[in-house]
Amino acid sequence: MFRWIIFSAWIWGYILARYVIWSHRWEGIKWYPNPNASSWYALTDLKLKPKKNYLLPICLLSHLIMLAAIISIPEYVPLLLSLLFVHIITSLWWPAFIELKYSFRTCFLLASSSHVCTIYILLWFITRLGANMFCLFPILLILIQSWMVWISGYAWIVCKEPTLLLEYQRRQSRNLITV
Repeated sequence: MFRWIIFSAWIWGYILARYVIWSHRWEGIKWYPNPNASSWYALTDLKLKPKKNYLLPICLLSHLIMLAAIISIPEYVPLLLSLLFVHIITSLWWPAFIELKYSFRTCFLLASSSHVCTIYILLWFITRLGANMFCLFPILLILIQSWMVWISGYAWIVCKEPTLLLEYQRRQSRNLITV
């Protein structure tokens, strides 16, 4: 029964995060990261930016690892609530950053809070219950969230503003050299 409750909590967290981004529009639940060639994500020069073909697998891997972590935790409610908080924040970050729904600073703060909470969960779990197979899931989440913090921080500190439009550069004819 506990596993069904936490599975429904995972689904609820996903829906809640999408509804926060796209309030009053249920189409947001079906959203997945797929920026087009004219989006800010494609036009802005971000270091360590994965190509758009890799965004969906990274996003799905993040959600599936979170589902595996939530389903495999011991029956300890504070741990479940903290993992659910991390899940909601991570589910909120993906569309907020890729679709530019929030500022780079807000996305950085979301990714950082999720990252810090996951590290704290891992340390708490190891000190209280010892290292076991569950520790693999937070470690994998920490790796993905490290990238989320990096890309958000780079966008906020270095890029500052997204590139929304490239200036048109007029073509120039070639000058042929006569011999």
